[in-house]
Amino acid sequence: MKLSYQDLREHLDGDVFAPAYLITGNQDLLFEIASKEIQEAVLGGEDPGFNLDRFDGESAAIEEVIEACNMFPLMAARRLVRVRRALKLTREADATALLGYLESPSPQSTLLLELEKPADGRRKTWKTIEKKAVVVQCDPLKDRDVENWLSDRAKRLRLKLGREELRY
Repeated sequence: MKLSYQDLREHLDGDVFAPAYLITGNQDLLFEIASKEIQEAVLGGEDPGFNLDRFDGESAAIEEVIEACNMFPLMAARRLVRVRRALKLTREADATALLGYLESPSPQSTLLLELEKPADGRRKTWKTIEKKAVVVQCDPLKDRDVENWLSDRAKRLRLKLGREELRY
């Protein structure tokens, strides 16, 4: 499943989370906000404690990441395993192990892969990963969408902005 950044909020409001999310795109601000929103939704906005594992995909072994995904949450409903710079894990041998995990993911964990560059969409492995995970595409907003995005962000931050401020 593919989602735009704008569709992510509605998806997360459903309280049913995918076993894996892949965030990609070249809009850094939306990329960071999407990662944070997924983390807060999965972990309930509380202190993550022992239910959040962070990895750097360039140095972490895929086996470590999968092991973290298979751990049970402590005093919470779910765990989140967050991997920054995860492009390496979608390639070659790592991708085979990742696909194996996605075939039978842990029901109490969510894997969040943050891809610093777009993956090669022509590869069979990537196409299979796309079918098993939710891909969140964080591309720059179109001019017509910026005002709505700002209004929504302001509401969540409990700020009152008028039309003039939003247009500015």
